[in-house]
Amino acid sequence: MKVSLISLMLFCSAAKIGYGQTQSLEFSRVLLFNSDSGSVTVPSGKVWKVIAVIDETKPYRSSVSVSYPRGNASTPDACNGCANSSCNNREMRSYSWSDCSSRYAAIYINGQEAALENYQSTSLVRLKAPLWLKAGDSLQVGHSAPCYSIPVVQQPTGSCGNCGTIFNENYNDCTPDVRQCGTSAIPGAVVRVSRWVNVLEFDATANPQSSLSFVQVHTFSASDGIQTVPGNRQWKLAKIMGNSQIQQVQSHSTQTIQASPAQPNPCTGDTTGTYTRWDLQMGSCCNGSGIKLNGTHLRYRDQVYFEDYNLWLSAGNSIELEGSSCSHNSGVSIPAQGVYYLNNNQMRCGPAQFTGTATFSPLLSVLEFEKQ
Repeated sequence: MKVSLISLMLFCSAAKIGYGQTQSLEFSRVLLFNSDSGSVTVPSGKVWKVIAVIDETKPYRSSVSVSYPRGNASTPDACNGCANSSCNNREMRSYSWSDCSSRYAAIYINGQEAALENYQSTSLVRLKAPLWLKAGDSLQVGHSAPCYSIPVVQQPTGSCGNCGTIFNENYNDCTPDVRQCGTSAIPGAVVRVSRWVNVLEFDATANPQSSLSFVQVHTFSASDGIQTVPGNRQWKLAKIMGNSQIQQVQSHSTQTIQASPAQPNPCTGDTTGTYTRWDLQMGSCCNGSGIKLNGTHLRYRDQVYFEDYNLWLSAGNSIELEGSSCSHNSGVSIPAQGVYYLNNNQMRCGPAQFTGTATFSPLLSVLEFEKQ
């Protein structure tokens, strides 16, 4: 069944525009503006509905810690293998990465900063209510403060004592930290990020001739790769499900518990006999999940399962979901009705498998429409 955009979004079929004339709003197109778009103005005969503000994110090398460890027989120098404490101290630099986010960039309407609702965590920023702009109104996305990615200092490789090790944490990636010796110097760089403002444009006309008709629903995960909006179609990114981190088993232990009427088996209810309890120590293994718009990383709320993602895309725009994966340090299989605890405080009942690779992908639902 085809559903028009007007009925779908609960628009009134008629709106008072201008000097008391009764007119209708006819869908025209989807627009995306960012901090590089400058000031844009609603064209004559059009009205804009600003429906979402989305933040971009990029990594930057935020800090460095310096230490001077010595090599020894149990932990020889990682670069030259020096294994005795008589070696001279060497400089080791450990670089940390952070997110550079645009969530504090201002949005200006007719030169005045607009009030936005902003969650406290790293989150999707949205308008308190959809914002309508008339012909002649202006909109501009301001630039946020840039982030400075600090330089990597070159450490020469040589005899025992002048070899440096650089720890380079790969951002948004689940591969191990890269340790490099005598790495070439990497200069510092300014990292700039942008906000994106999503706008629906409508014609103000007395006799609307077109609308958006519903076509189908899509659900995408990381395994689907890059998805591009087909010609003459519009996509509404409706919901994103997911958690930006996944957990791996770092270690585990077991103990035998005697069941009793006072302390029955929490999974079976048995009050006699013994049962095995598994204690799993869990840790975050990577932070690689996310969503890209036209190749640009966007933020969405961490630790959220079904989040509104009220973003419209026109034909030719692309989206891509990124998943996470890593291997459990300690593999364990929990049988059916087996009792296990996560980090000593979260009781669960089996079956459960914590072996091999731990994987996660966000899931995005998309509504597809066709302009009639």
